[in-house]
Amino acid sequence: MDKTNMGWSEPRLLVSPHNPEVVVSDVQEANSGNLYFYGSHENLPGERGIIRARLESGVLYDVKPLDPTINSDYVDSCPAIDPDERFIVFVSNRPDGHSQQDLYISFRQMDDTWGPALNLGEKINTVGDYHDWPCFSPDGKYLFFTSWLDPYRNMDISSTNFQEIHEIQTGIMNGWSNIYWVSTSFIEELKQQGMRGNDE
Repeated sequence: MDKTNMGWSEPRLLVSPHNPEVVVSDVQEANSGNLYFYGSHENLPGERGIIRARLESGVLYDVKPLDPTINSDYVDSCPAIDPDERFIVFVSNRPDGHSQQDLYISFRQMDDTWGPALNLGEKINTVGDYHDWPCFSPDGKYLFFTSWLDPYRNMDISSTNFQEIHEIQTGIMNGWSNIYWVSTSFIEELKQQGMRGNDE
């Protein structure tokens, strides 16, 4: 959609010139205008993964999957790009995670490749079982994400009355997804691990 003096234009379907049937979701835009999204591509494992492209006149160009360090044999999705494209945070179900679905980060290298995928660590990834939908604030200072925190999983409901169960189910901490946010200052601590051969 385009912003106009009257509000917003009618929505147009965003398609790839290489594959009009491509499914594009989880779209995020960098300051450069590059788009990062989850979509289909013949050169990806399972033909699905994280892709970068340019958007011109409503059409995607230079549609390229990100490196194998990001697009693995597992499900890698929900890219959140730093506004200046210094790093990307994404969701993956890799077996080295702290839960069933974790947040990972990869740093863009000096040669425009992407460094190893680093788990964001147990302080973030043990908040809940599933971690999803990462997104940066426009200034890049904060990371938002969702997590499925279920503090009542092992509760013995036989000793719980209806009123208590109702309060749990209708409360914020009911085990369904909640939104969390953290300062991105911790990312600098991961940078040394994520840059190959330099400390830039």
